[in-house]
Amino acid sequence: MRFAIMADAHFNTPERGRKDYAQWGEEIWWNRLLRLHMTEIGEALVATFSTLKPDFIIHCGDLTEGGDAESFELARGLIRRLPCPFYFVNGNHDQGDFTTAFYDLPAGRRSYSRTLGGLHFIFLDTNGFQYADGSCSPFYDDKLSGARYVVSPADIQWLRDELTRHPEPVVVVSHLSLGFKKAYPAANYPDGRPLLRPPEDDLRDGLFPRMLSNYREIRALLGRHPHVKLALSGHWHINDLHVEDGVAFCQTCAMNEYPVEFRLAEVKDGVVRVTTHGLKNPEFSRRSLITERTRSRGVTIEPRGNAWVAGTERDRAFSVKL
Repeated sequence: MRFAIMADAHFNTPERGRKDYAQWGEEIWWNRLLRLHMTEIGEALVATFSTLKPDFIIHCGDLTEGGDAESFELARGLIRRLPCPFYFVNGNHDQGDFTTAFYDLPAGRRSYSRTLGGLHFIFLDTNGFQYADGSCSPFYDDKLSGARYVVSPADIQWLRDELTRHPEPVVVVSHLSLGFKKAYPAANYPDGRPLLRPPEDDLRDGLFPRMLSNYREIRALLGRHPHVKLALSGHWHINDLHVEDGVAFCQTCAMNEYPVEFRLAEVKDGVVRVTTHGLKNPEFSRRSLITERTRSRGVTIEPRGNAWVAGTERDRAFSVKL
């Protein structure tokens, strides 16, 4: 069995892309976001996967940029042209119930599972919000304070049941990462701070968009089930591998930012071998990487040295025993 892994396509219609560009100018995350090129990248993805013909494709969230129906319809049109099934989780940009409608799930359910080729894939929604008063909601409410991303109590119980019912090797797919290194060698984090910064600092600083606040509870639950072998995520726009408690936590970079890559996972002889690949057209990657001075929102940005997000050799190619 061979399947593709991608994340953070951030598909948006050309009209929305031009509108956002007119309002915000050039946008930078680690590198230049290719918000005006997502239709072209979508066509390149269809061509690439039509040649590779994986058994299925997994997308780790942020399928759309703005969570709007028009951008989702653009993504749906591309998905229908792919040569294989397509499975995705909602990301923090996908604030609609896209998975609920797309996979005909029960009302209010955004997590789901599939058994594919002897592996059990759990698609876990990390888009719940917990507020300062302790309340939880599946959607962001700007009238309430203290919002943090969480896996909801209902989905935690559902996850427990899934792990108990399925003894076969498990792959967990989420948008927000469940496992990561203690620090990353960023020349500049997205807000411009030149730090070697532990991810946990995001929780202490209340920067909820980057972290899942109850990830330790989820990690402990996964650690009690040794048949959980691989956890896939996106959100941080980096290629990364972190192994802990027997679980390989794999982040995959964004399709709208350098290095514009995806993964291929081949399952053979009880081993999953993961490799990293770019689109046939390397021009997208070149456009994104900031190698010269540029301006964004009226601020001049120097070359940032953020080619590191492509990952080390170990981040880019690894094997997981089942």
